[in-house]
Amino acid sequence: MVISASGDGSSSSPNNQTKDQTKKEAREKERARKEFQQLLTRPPVPVIIRLLEQAQTYTSPYRQMSDIFDRFLEIALFCLDGRGRLIEDSWEKLRANPELAAQVDPGQHTFLLMHYHRRISDWHKLIRGFSEKSLGFLTQALTVLVYQAQVHQDYRDYIGAVYMQLGQANKWAGQFFTPWEVAYVTSQMTLVDVTERPQEKPLSINDPACGSGVMLMAAAAVVAANNPALIERGLLELYGQDIDHTCVLMAQLNMRLHGLDSWTICLKREAWRLQQAPAQAASTPLSPPAALQAGTETVKLYSELTEAERRRIENTTGQSVAELQAQLRQTRQLTLEGFELPLNQPPQPARRLTKTNQPTRAKNKTRPAGQLFE
Repeated sequence: MVISASGDGSSSSPNNQTKDQTKKEAREKERARKEFQQLLTRPPVPVIIRLLEQAQTYTSPYRQMSDIFDRFLEIALFCLDGRGRLIEDSWEKLRANPELAAQVDPGQHTFLLMHYHRRISDWHKLIRGFSEKSLGFLTQALTVLVYQAQVHQDYRDYIGAVYMQLGQANKWAGQFFTPWEVAYVTSQMTLVDVTERPQEKPLSINDPACGSGVMLMAAAAVVAANNPALIERGLLELYGQDIDHTCVLMAQLNMRLHGLDSWTICLKREAWRLQQAPAQAASTPLSPPAALQAGTETVKLYSELTEAERRRIENTTGQSVAELQAQLRQTRQLTLEGFELPLNQPPQPARRLTKTNQPTRAKNKTRPAGQLFE
């Protein structure tokens, strides 16, 4: 035993100090793991709100919650991007196996290398300004969403509820998301014949005012309860448009959480095709619909729509895209017409500003010379 210089007989061996530090870190990790497991058993919306608020405390004091929320959505979409993860895994395998890399076509090798470095660059841009602790809280919030979607198979729009409870909705423009119960009952009435629908024909549904995607999620929940083969085989196609960028991000995140994005649908459809006729499917390349090409999104801003998508929406709704955009800006809620089935929800008129409900503004106050803040 090494005797300290103070003569008190205490051990100060570097090895003992390292062991004590390792044990302390292990105990802290175990405690944090148990605390997070308890969070997963609680209602997800208040848990996610708490985690986002904690992430905000460890970032720049000038960052508003709206910026934190938007960045969380972008980080979550990046992490759940199946096509991007496939590119990363493929490049890592090629880098670890030179013999396999030598057999790959040079064009494909360049493609993987270019997209791999692009994803690394995009990731560093996303996390810029976030500390390690704040990223840890955002990771936990995403884990809560994935746990509810994948473990409990819960199609509820939790991210939209978080958005509303955080007060991020533009209430002065009449922005109000349909409650889950109303959306689910509406979808049940609309999809009343989905049980008898053939399990070989795709079902396409469009929401021209998708918001956070609550109506699309409700439609998916009804299909999952009455005809789950449509989802398992990748035959449920959900489309949505909105004029709000944050709403589009939320709807895209809901799609990816439940495997309803275009990339996952293509994989499901191909797997089902291989099961039906393995020999024939192996010799025939996959040719999904144009709107479901791998890497494209089925939920978009109106400004991002292609000409073919605009014509399809106009044919099914009977209105031009410009009219839909104007109506959406005015009422924020529309009568939803699907590509095959209509989804209807009660309109929510825009709130007109009057003297009684105008947002309060701080009056200009004269400050003494040299005083910058009150």
